[in-house]
Amino acid sequence: MPKIELIIDADCPNVEAARGVLREALAEAGVEAEWKEWDRESGGSPAYAREYGSPTILVDGQDVSGQGTESDANCCRVYVSADGRFRGVPDRELVVSALRTVVGSA
Repeated sequence: MPKIELIIDADCPNVEAARGVLREALAEAGVEAEWKEWDRESGGSPAYAREYGSPTILVDGQDVSGQGTESDANCCRVYVSADGRFRGVPDRELVVSALRTVVGSA
């Protein structure tokens, strides 16, 4: 079972859409729909969570977009979709690919 994390800011307008993409990707990849959410501003969140913008999806510690951290990125993330458009969430296909890579290597 891969370790899946969703890093958010509580007031980020893209959080619900990211949860939806994550649910769809998990279903498509045949992976149990469980993940840990980290609110970047919460004292209980790990230090590395503050290095990503919101929302970020990590699978086994790797950002599904293939990008690195943004070092205290107190901002919303922007992703480039497969068709070149800017979006507030990663494409479902990116998440599915990351999940299948991890599940296939287990």
